[in-house]
Amino acid sequence: MGYLDDELKRLHTVIANLEGRVKSLETRHLGGAPVSTEEIRMILIGPPGAGKCVPASEKCAQFCRRQAVG
Repeated sequence: MGYLDDELKRLHTVIANLEGRVKSLETRHLGGAPVSTEEIRMILIGPPGAGKCVPASEKCAQFCRRQAVG
């Protein structure tokens, strides 16, 4: 495998671990109640100044009850 393949595999592992941690926290927070399939979790990633906040604010105004940026 080349460097890019190794890095992609590592990122997939990191994302899978994060998804597991988020599910665990949601389950603990909600007392074991299932999370609705209508809920959306969106993470915008990019360098500073890439314009992540504007699309996040627009989508959040449509779909979200709360928003965290930073």
